[in-house]
Amino acid sequence: MRNPSSLKSGRSWLGLAAWAALACGSGSDGDAPPSVAPPVESDPIPAGDACTSNAPAADCANSDPDEASPSSPSESDDETSVDASEDWAVARSRVESILATHCGACHGHLLTVEDASGGINFIDELDALTENGLLMPLSSANSRILQVMRSGEMPPPGSGPPPVSEVELEFVAAYIDNPSYWTLPPPCNDQRLTSDDVYVAIADDLRRLGPDAAPSARYISFANRVNAAECVRGGQFERERRALFKLLNMVSTGAEVHVPVPIDAAETLYRVDLADYGWDQAVSVVDAGGEAAELGDKWEAIVAHDPYAVPFVGGDADVAASLSGSAVPVLLASSLLHTALGGNLYYALIGVDVRAPLDSFVREELDVDVARNVEELQQVRAVTTRSRFFPETRLLQRDELGSRPGVLWQLFGLDDDGFESAASDPFGVITGRRDVIFTLPNGSLAYLLADENGAIVDTLDIRIKGEPGISTSQVATCSYCHAGGIIPVVDELRESVLQNGAIGAPDLARLDAVFPDAAGFAQLVQADNAAFYERMLSAVQLDLTKVDPVANAFFNFEEAVGLNTAAGELGLTAPELRAVLPALAPELGVLATGALDREAFSALYRASVCALPRAGNVRPAPSVCTAP
Repeated sequence: MRNPSSLKSGRSWLGLAAWAALACGSGSDGDAPPSVAPPVESDPIPAGDACTSNAPAADCANSDPDEASPSSPSESDDETSVDASEDWAVARSRVESILATHCGACHGHLLTVEDASGGINFIDELDALTENGLLMPLSSANSRILQVMRSGEMPPPGSGPPPVSEVELEFVAAYIDNPSYWTLPPPCNDQRLTSDDVYVAIADDLRRLGPDAAPSARYISFANRVNAAECVRGGQFERERRALFKLLNMVSTGAEVHVPVPIDAAETLYRVDLADYGWDQAVSVVDAGGEAAELGDKWEAIVAHDPYAVPFVGGDADVAASLSGSAVPVLLASSLLHTALGGNLYYALIGVDVRAPLDSFVREELDVDVARNVEELQQVRAVTTRSRFFPETRLLQRDELGSRPGVLWQLFGLDDDGFESAASDPFGVITGRRDVIFTLPNGSLAYLLADENGAIVDTLDIRIKGEPGISTSQVATCSYCHAGGIIPVVDELRESVLQNGAIGAPDLARLDAVFPDAAGFAQLVQADNAAFYERMLSAVQLDLTKVDPVANAFFNFEEAVGLNTAAGELGLTAPELRAVLPALAPELGVLATGALDREAFSALYRASVCALPRAGNVRPAPSVCTAP
C-alpha cells in the first residue's frame, strides 16, 4: 500500500514546481503584461571555489544557504574593495535584469500577488528568491530558479518572452556560485538526534499526558533535517515547520485550525492530537485497482502508505507503542507531507469517497444543488478565452455550501466551441471534466479533479499552450498556484451576450446576477479568501505573499537524494553514513560522490534501516527486517 509517485510523466519534480503556476490557472486570465527590462548578455562571472575562497562558508555543503544574504565586499582602505563592490552591484543588477526580462511578465514586481503566476511576484529580487528557497547561494545546481530556465520550461514555450540564452544562464549560475557575493552562517554540524533520543522524548511526553490523552497522541519528527545539519533556527527549517502546520490543516476534517505542539526546546518533535484533525476516524482508502482497504484511523492509513514509516522496538520504543496504541507513533515530517498529498489517500483524509461521482459528492456531502442555485440566482460564473496558458475556454462557477459555511469553485475546460455554447445557454448546467476547489470546515482549500465522465481522479492530462499534455499531482500543483487563494478572472461572456442581443429582456437581470462585472467578481473572490483561506493562514502564521511552503516541501522531497539527506533520513550524520556505505546495498554507493533518485532511495530505505549497526536501545522491528 506504499504511495506511488504522484507524477506520471517524464518531467522532473522541479519542472512541475514551475508548471504548477500554470496548471490551475494561476495569474489573472487576460493579456500578459510586458517585460520590465531589456535582455542582458554579458561575460560570465568567475565563480571561484565556494568552499575554500570564503571563510564563513567553510564546509559550505552542510551550511544553511537559506540564511545567506547577498552582500557586497566589506569596506576597506584598499582601492580594490571599491572595485569589488562595484562589480558585485553590477553583476547583481544584471542577474535581476535577466530574470525580469524572461520571467517578469508572469512573475515581476509590478504584478500583485493575486495577478502573478503562483503568487510569485519577486522574480527579479534575489533576496526574496533566496528567502523563499528558489535560489540557493553557492549552489546553482540546486537552485530551482536556474534549473527551470536550463530545462527550457521557464519561460513556458509560447508564453511570449524569449528563451534564456546559454550566456545568460552561465552568468546567473556564476553569480550564484561566487563566494564573494554571499555571506553564510556557520554550518550546524554539531546537531544530532538519534532514534533513541526521539523515542525517549516521546515516551516521556506520553507519560506526562496520562492514560486518557496518550492514546490519541501521535508525533511528527524533523530528526532527519537535524541530522542533515540543517540549522534548527534557520530559515529553511522554519519554512518546513510552516509547511507541516499548513499541511495538517489541509488534510483535516476538523472545524478548527490546529497547530501541533513542540515537545522539545529546539522544536524538532511535535505532538498532534488525532481528534483535532478528524484523524481518529476509521477510513477506507481505494487503491488504483478500485479495491478498498479499511484502516482503523487516518494515522494508520498514512503509516500504511508511507515507505519511511518503520516500527521500532526495544527500550522507549516499546513504551511509546504501548501508551499510544500505535506500532508507529512517529513519522518524519517530510515523508508524511508527501504521503498525505498522494492519490486517493488524500481524498480519504478529507472525507471524499472516490467511488462516487463528483456530482454526487457535491450534492450529497456539500449540499450544493447546482441547477437550483443558478435558477435562483445563487450562483456566480465567469467565462474567459484569454488564459495566458490554457488553450481552451475556461468557465468558473461558484456556489455556497449548504452543509456548512464555505464555498465551492468549479473550473471547467470547455470544448473548442465552448464559448459559443455557453453564450447560447448561459444558465445551463455544466458537467464533465473539471478542477474543483472547496473549503474544508477549518477554511483550508481542498482540491479535486473529475474526468470527462465526472469520475473523481487524482491526475489529469493538462493541456498547456505550446506544450504536449502533462499529468501531475493535483494537490501539490494547485496548492502551489493557489498560495494566495482563489484567483479572479475577467468574464467575457456577459458583454458578448449583451452586444449580440442573444438574450431576451426577462433574462437580463439574471445575466447581471450570474455573470458579475470584473470588479464585482474580484470582490467576491476577495471576500471568499478573507472569510476562509486567509483565516486559516493567519492561524498557522503564514503570509499570503510567500511561496506555498507545502508545495515547495512536496517538490523538494522528490528531488534526488544526496548524502546529507540520505543520512538524515536513516538516522545518521553524513560522516556516519559515508563510513557504513560499503555495508549497505551497492546502489547506495553513488551517495559517496553524487545523488540517488528519490524513488530508488525509497525502495531501499527499509532494508537500509535494518542493515545499519545499532548502538542504542531501539531498533527496527524484526518483522520489518525479515519481510520479503
